[in-house]
Amino acid sequence: MAAEPLTKANWTRHVVGFDVVIKQPNVLMAWISGEPARFMETLPDVEIGEALCRLLKSVLPHARHSRLRKVVVTRWHSEPFQRGVYSYRSPEADTKVATVQ
Repeated sequence: MAAEPLTKANWTRHVVGFDVVIKQPNVLMAWISGEPARFMETLPDVEIGEALCRLLKSVLPHARHSRLRKVVVTRWHSEPFQRGVYSYRSPEADTKVATVQ
């Protein structure tokens, strides 16, 4: 059976999880990889954030959901100096103060 084509309506099915960021209580990180990640990179940041919020609300309908203030999207596949490479945060990075405006 062929895989279902990726669309704006279904790419979030490939999100493998969300992580909190230590010492950054207002930051939530979503994980996606492979072809779905490449597809996601083609969408505007705001659209990605709204889709991820809908996904969270569908799996946590009774949780308190805050208004989305900012979306930061990495585009590792299309970034010419990254080209899909994976990196990780060091423990020291989590202690840095992030400014979300």
